Amino acid sequence: MFIKEVSILASLSHPNLVTYYFAMKGSANRSIESFVTKDKKEYLYIGMELMQKNLSNMLEDEKEVSYIFLIDIMYQIAKEMCYLHDMHIAHRDLKSENILVNIVESKIMNKIVRHAIVKVIDFGMSKIEVRRNPKATENNYIYGSLRYMALKALRNKFQSIEMCHSEADVYSFAMICSKILSKEDPFYDVHGMKGILERIEKGERPNLPSNCNDLIKIIQEYWRLNPLYPSKFANICERLESLKKKHLVGVDLENAPKFEATKNNCHQNVKF
Repeated sequence: MFIKEVSILASLSHPNLVTYYFAMKGSANRSIESFVTKDKKEYLYIGMELMQKNLSNMLEDEKEVSYIFLIDIMYQIAKEMCYLHDMHIAHRDLKSENILVNIVESKIMNKIVRHAIVKVIDFGMSKIEVRRNPKATENNYIYGSLRYMALKALRNKFQSIEMCHSEADVYSFAMICSKILSKEDPFYDVHGMKGILERIEKGERPNLPSNCNDLIKIIQEYWRLNPLYPSKFANICERLESLKKKHLVGVDLENAPKFEATKNNCHQNVKF
């Protein structure tokens, strides 16, 4: 897993991919002498650019954020995932903790404007050499984080199935978007894989705020068991970019919609 992650980081370059500097082996005290000491445990290190916080921490710290700010975070994640899939790599562990964020403040016309710089990390579970239009392949183990995993990956714990890795990333992205809007982890009130699997099969999904219909439509289409649109990040990027333009034209950012956590924790829709 370590060699695979280093190989991926060293071979790719994208504005929304965390910058890789070096990999090394060392002991707990990180002294050079310990490399040749047999009785000390050695560790593997990856040197990457320093970021402020992960997406989960940012959502906890930021009480109110603008509509445009949130759309831009989703758009940056989607752009990186589109690049990964074009490079035949499936992430397979996409979640809010694996998204790093820097918040930058700029002064424009005597006003402080804030925007986010988003980076995707953690490729230890990634699958390389995935075709651009991947064929389903059989998996004999479970991977990823339960609350962000696609239905087929969850079912794989109980039976041998065929899994399309790119579609699993799209579903995980939709779960991340739900957390960005609601500030709650998907199925946070459910414990255990079987419980989450039962919720998904019943058509339940995380609850979303009621004042973001455009985003809700996109998210709901990509967390369906059978998506209405092609499960490709290129398509997601196009739709989010169009949504950004729609709300940037003539919108007063200070008065743009704000989002807070909702009281209910689940969204029921028989169409799922």
